[in-house]
Amino acid sequence: MELVVGGSFQGKLDYVRKKWNKDSPVRIINGLHRYVLRYMREQNTADTEEIEKAFREWLEQLLIQYPSLVIICDEVGYGVVPMEEKERAYREVVGRLLCFLAQRADCMERIVAGMPIRIK
Repeated sequence: MELVVGGSFQGKLDYVRKKWNKDSPVRIINGLHRYVLRYMREQNTADTEEIEKAFREWLEQLLIQYPSLVIICDEVGYGVVPMEEKERAYREVVGRLLCFLAQRADCMERIVAGMPIRIK
């Protein structure tokens, strides 16, 4: 599994598409952070343990099914800490999931202005 992170609009998806050309059969999850946000809104919860557990189980299954999966996620924990509990919970869950995935990743890169920085 490969993990690609970076700020919003930094060219993460373009980088992954160029790296894995059309001839390479690879599955991509683009925007893991958006999946988390949508789940939180649909379930109307800020219970970080419940959300994290649900996503870990889902991700574990995906990694078994697709070992060469590429996961793209925005880094959402920088800047001013939000006042709202749900917004803080969202950032916490995304950060914890990225830690979880980084430990399992074969390769991890951070994209800044379209340029990769290899982390792992």
